[in-house]
Amino acid sequence: MLNDIVSQPVINKSFEEHLMNEYADIFEWKKNEYGYVQIPSTAEFVMDILANRYFIQGELGKSFLVQNKLSELLSVQDNELTKEVDKFYQKTDKTDFEQQILMRNMDVASPVSLFNFLYGDNAMRNGHFSKALQHYKQVENTDGFVPTTYEYYQDGKEMKFTYMDLKKYDRFNNISNAIFGQNRVENFNGSVSHTMTLPIFIRYFDFIKDKPLMNKVELAEILVKLQEIAKGNDERAGHANQLIGNMIYNTSKLGYFRQLFIANFYNGHDWRYGFYGDWKTKPTFYYGRNWPMWSTPIDGNAFDKAITYYKKALTLTKDKEQQAIILFQLASAEQGKYYQWEGKQKNTDDEAFFKRIKNEKFRTYFNILKKEYADTYTVKQLQSSCSYFKHFMSH
Repeated sequence: MLNDIVSQPVINKSFEEHLMNEYADIFEWKKNEYGYVQIPSTAEFVMDILANRYFIQGELGKSFLVQNKLSELLSVQDNELTKEVDKFYQKTDKTDFEQQILMRNMDVASPVSLFNFLYGDNAMRNGHFSKALQHYKQVENTDGFVPTTYEYYQDGKEMKFTYMDLKKYDRFNNISNAIFGQNRVENFNGSVSHTMTLPIFIRYFDFIKDKPLMNKVELAEILVKLQEIAKGNDERAGHANQLIGNMIYNTSKLGYFRQLFIANFYNGHDWRYGFYGDWKTKPTFYYGRNWPMWSTPIDGNAFDKAITYYKKALTLTKDKEQQAIILFQLASAEQGKYYQWEGKQKNTDDEAFFKRIKNEKFRTYFNILKKEYADTYTVKQLQSSCSYFKHFMSH
């Protein structure tokens, strides 16, 4: 069989039919007495070869589905790969091989909903709120958007499984309007009410204030409204820009809601929130079992986008205390840009070099706060809740 496959110049429709006719038993996966699917080692090897061949032929969607469940796309967060898998799913003339071998990896109730969910999240990460809204409206069934499972040994004995609580967050609903706020304290483990606070001016935005919880459709609708208001040149436009900037920062790698647009379930420690791998290039294969998720880059320019909105908010805000709040948000986003820069450096041993670059290029707004806003109530309060900022202000 292996010779049969490797000698074939192209894995096409007729050859797939040949595989199904001659080697059907290899592709038949049966459950054992415990209900788990046991895949013959020969089948695993064959599948790996087929996935590689599909990849070389440019059929990336098929290459991925040979050995991965559709729901794995939630972890991968690769928009181009999602498009390729979507393209394969929409194919109307699937071969028997494609129907029986690849379609069995469609493990969600509505693949179309999954694709649109991922397209929507990608659009949100890139600040395309209208586009995100269009996709989110097509998410009709989220059954199968399962949480990540974790395996561990209890006291070195029995292996158990834990599942995230879907009642707390199901990847689409129950999003707090505090996503438009700013940090009360820097804390990823605390509750929303303890960690985040909404701006005082939120009372001028009833469509946010009166919606303490929302789904992603409603969130996108709010952002579309805010974008329209933000085009103006009055104080309300300044507030709208600040709210959008807050949302973008809060869903960046440094934000309390950073899990929201990468289909994660919690904002705690996770490889996707780190900066150390940002210099790595994107993997050049899609076909391996358990896609190398750690290599997938996330939110490359969230901080730049947040800074753009914050800058306009600053120019339209007259109140000095509110200006200080915006400047601190700008400083936080600039700190994120420093982490991005630092993560791309191959040699991190020269501490003096990193300190000099940080102070020369990534302390713009901290310096403004120190020189022009040290007397404000906002700056004094920030020093009491942020030890990092307090250290900067005292040195």
